[in-house]
Amino acid sequence: MSIFIIFISALFVQQIYHLFVFSRIAFYKSASIDVKSVVPISVVICCRNEKTNLQKYLSFLLQQQYSNFEILIVDDDSIDGTKEYIEWMMKENPLISLRYLAVNKTIAGKKQVLYEGVQAAHHEYVLVTDADCKPSTDQWIQMMSNAIRFDTAMVLGHAPFNEQKSSLVNLISRFENFITACFFLSFAMARIPYMGVGRNMLFKRTTYIATYDRIVKTGTISGDDDLFVQFAANRQNCEVCIDASAFMYSDAKKSWKDFFQQKARHVSTGFFYKWSDLLALAMYPLSMLLVLIAFVSMLVKQSNEMVFACVILVIYLFMIYELKSRAAKVLRFKSTMPILVLDIFFLIYQIFLVIFPFKSKKAEWQSNTNNRNEPKMMQNW
Repeated sequence: MSIFIIFISALFVQQIYHLFVFSRIAFYKSASIDVKSVVPISVVICCRNEKTNLQKYLSFLLQQQYSNFEILIVDDDSIDGTKEYIEWMMKENPLISLRYLAVNKTIAGKKQVLYEGVQAAHHEYVLVTDADCKPSTDQWIQMMSNAIRFDTAMVLGHAPFNEQKSSLVNLISRFENFITACFFLSFAMARIPYMGVGRNMLFKRTTYIATYDRIVKTGTISGDDDLFVQFAANRQNCEVCIDASAFMYSDAKKSWKDFFQQKARHVSTGFFYKWSDLLALAMYPLSMLLVLIAFVSMLVKQSNEMVFACVILVIYLFMIYELKSRAAKVLRFKSTMPILVLDIFFLIYQIFLVIFPFKSKKAEWQSNTNNRNEPKMMQNW
């Protein structure tokens, strides 16, 4: 009887998460806005040796349909001709405010580069992304700025990964991205913001500058976006934008080694999360694991409650399949593999990440196409 109680209790916890988290995304509807925002926006892009990506994606930012914005490229000592390319683009696009800022950082990682870019921004509201990202439409700036309210200090956006056919690591990366987005966006919608994604986030310049010292004092290389939300967000000043026209796409890691090494590098940031946030995030995979363990235990022992447990589990699986499928449509996650099977992969990944003794090299602000602030769900970034 005790195993059945554990099974029901863990299943109840899982149901709370699905109703609280995934249903918010599944039934999300963009707020109707009669008057479009015309708040001046500074788009800040930090880069190092990203000339190739800038050649691919900068034009999509220049083509944004917004009446008052600038684009500031913050260069971390590139040696690939980034400066010359941006200067050429500035001449080719004289009607658009495109600027270049070179930074000689003294602090490892991206934090100082972003900070100097934010300081140099001409406008109070700053919209950040990466050089290897492509906006879903020319309405990206417009839709993100539409989420600004009177007391808004930050707007959290969604940044899906591009789909790569016949790649399991890409599928798992995109699914993790999807689950992570469901959590941090739905928590923010519930007025409990705890993280954001640096590839698609809007915030007040003064708020970031006031928070910067706290972020630096943590001593972490990564996690500037997470820590900013942890330290600066509250129940009143954080909004979300989940309109598909404001999504920001980029490529995921292409190998398991790169995927897990990046996740391992993110672990240190979680030590600076609020304990309530860590507990809320940890209970999701733990309760899922308990459901599986308890169910298998009853199956092996041929428990008298097995039939009742099977009925409950089938009903539960049908419910979460519907919720997650709806949420996947909202956040544009696609998969030929059943979403419930991916849940098992995700659980295994969570366990593997916690117990496997990764010893990755010291994180650096690299110049490859896969270097970015990635969404994190229980990665402690």
